[in-house]
Amino acid sequence: MRFTYENNAALEREIDAGLAALAAAYPDFVDSGPVVHAGFSLGAIQGVAIAGRRPERSPRLVLIEGGHAAWKPEVVSAFAKIEGARVLFVCSQSGCAADARWAASRLQKAGVATKIAKSADVGHRYDGPVAETTRSALEWVFEGDPRFEVKAKAAAPPP
Repeated sequence: MRFTYENNAALEREIDAGLAALAAAYPDFVDSGPVVHAGFSLGAIQGVAIAGRRPERSPRLVLIEGGHAAWKPEVVSAFAKIEGARVLFVCSQSGCAADARWAASRLQKAGVATKIAKSADVGHRYDGPVAETTRSALEWVFEGDPRFEVKAKAAAPPP
């Protein structure tokens, strides 16, 4: 059985409700600032549309096996206005990598930092080498965001 949201607006409402519930339950642990949107396949495609409407909420995206063709000029323009915006494309298929290069080129021309991380060619999936490739590239996604730098320093073992 497969579950998907009717459209990206429905997914956006679910994300907003989830973040609000999380903040209400754990107010001392939830940052009210921007979030990183990470999506696989349809979640990546819908994430681009959501970020295009509210780029200030998700200025950093991790798009795994999707979200390439959704970078229409108006979405690129809206996203490029956000300081610190970053887009990571993670691919495990050659077609994905070619599409990611096209999207990254469009974003880079607008001044958005992008990175493409290619895992072993294991098909359209998110586990094993794809998950490891994503994990390895997350430091780049978080770079420059002091919320993550502080946590990384606090978590570092003493000398």
